[in-house]
Amino acid sequence: MAINTGGFHNQNSIIAKIQSALTSMLSDLGISGWQVLRSNQPTVQALQNNSVYYDIISKRRVGTQGVKSVQITQNGVKSWQDVSVWYEEYLVEVSGFLQRDPDTDTVSTISSSDIIALLQGCINSNGAINGKNYFESNWLQLIKSTSIREIDYETDSGLKEKMPQFEFLLVVEQQLSKNIEDVDKIEMDTYRV
Repeated sequence: MAINTGGFHNQNSIIAKIQSALTSMLSDLGISGWQVLRSNQPTVQALQNNSVYYDIISKRRVGTQGVKSVQITQNGVKSWQDVSVWYEEYLVEVSGFLQRDPDTDTVSTISSSDIIALLQGCINSNGAINGKNYFESNWLQLIKSTSIREIDYETDSGLKEKMPQFEFLLVVEQQLSKNIEDVDKIEMDTYRV
């Protein structure tokens, strides 16, 4: 009998969720002219102006893998499944790049630090802004974000630029399941009351 991987979320689906969330945040903030790019692209590229970069910089499995039995209904038929569940933490780094121009910068000019602070504000709001939770899902949960760091970056022409960045932590619930043919073989968990 085949194992059902419908509850397993591959890395590309998580990357797509992050890309969509960051793009939606920029749009909701009214920030135009900026693009969202994965910093670990298959092709080598230099930093592009007006860009938000992100990447998954680490993945860690949390705890042990547990098995629970659940009853499901498919096409009106009830059946039992053994579901194996575990959790993974994804540490996601977000950074922004905008070339500074001392000749045209004014008090009202937005900087890459401002963009990153606004994005972190959206991430930390957890649905408080416009009632929109950018990572709302029953299998994905935002846990926390770190402090913003102002990293120095040297361009090809030797100019020093700032590249602010922060990380946030996502927890993903992963599942594998298998139909149970014989009800006598259901594994049960018992707890003390």
